[in-house]
Amino acid sequence: MRLIELGGKYGSVAGRYTLVDESVCEKYELSGYNWHAWKVSRYSSFYAATNIGYGRGNRTILLMHRLITDCRWSPVDHICGNPLDNRLANLRDGTGINMKNSMKLRGKNKYKGAYWHEGTGKWLAYIQVGSKRVYLGLFDDEIEAALAYDEVARVHFGKYGRYSFPRPGERPALTPVPCICHRLTGDLIGTQWESDESICL
Repeated sequence: MRLIELGGKYGSVAGRYTLVDESVCEKYELSGYNWHAWKVSRYSSFYAATNIGYGRGNRTILLMHRLITDCRWSPVDHICGNPLDNRLANLRDGTGINMKNSMKLRGKNKYKGAYWHEGTGKWLAYIQVGSKRVYLGLFDDEIEAALAYDEVARVHFGKYGRYSFPRPGERPALTPVPCICHRLTGDLIGTQWESDESICL
């Protein structure tokens, strides 16, 4: 396992790193690239990326996870939800997955799929399936709304979904995980809740 420091304004300044397998690092000569943290605003996530040239003076962004999985056009799912964890064990083909529903919970909501509805004074549950929003109903209790979301999400997303009340083998919507805060000793330091400000492994 190797940590690669990322450059750029979102990388070295913020102390972001990407994690890769040692064998992959050697096979693809990853140290020969100038990697930086590339921010994808719609997901509030960072990816390990580099700029490469092709043709006559053209440049494009190459994402590390696409290079090491040889997946140029189909989506790649980071199983743990952290796009900076590029170990092969954490990457899988994301074809057929609604990637939005496999993302971690962000924002103020305590449970995934449960939202406070001001007008009714109740908890609203809905799920996004492809391009359609499916309303699951209004509930007196936030937990009831989250449970309704979980049940419908299991039907549509199976092992690719994230759940407020996960069963064994399912991914939780929010979990405490090891986090790289600083690279002072080369060890993984601390445990924090996943957020945009930390690199969670």
